[in-house]
Amino acid sequence: MALSQQLLSGQNDEWALVRRHESERNFGVQVAGGYPNIMVPTAEMIGRELKGGVDFVDVNIGCPIDLVFNQGAGSACESTLGAGGGADFSDGFSRSIRKDLGRYEQSSGGE
Repeated sequence: MALSQQLLSGQNDEWALVRRHESERNFGVQVAGGYPNIMVPTAEMIGRELKGGVDFVDVNIGCPIDLVFNQGAGSACESTLGAGGGADFSDGFSRSIRKDLGRYEQSSGGE
């Protein structure tokens, strides 16, 4: 799982988590972030940087780890997105990732 804010900051150790190895037939990226103004640019960046090398993107909305939760991500999404905010978040993220990757399946789940 990669943290959106760290991906946007260009942290190499975080980008190492979303690189596909040539032996991987199916490859997905799991990202955690709790705010549309961070997640939508993250989706755009994943599309640009990985140039279609991703089969699916999973948005983590269940991680309870303090490091993730304290950034408003993971299981904190319930409060950071608020009532109805999840739809805007999901739509913006989906549009961005589809545009850049061309092929995308959105799923949400745990780590």
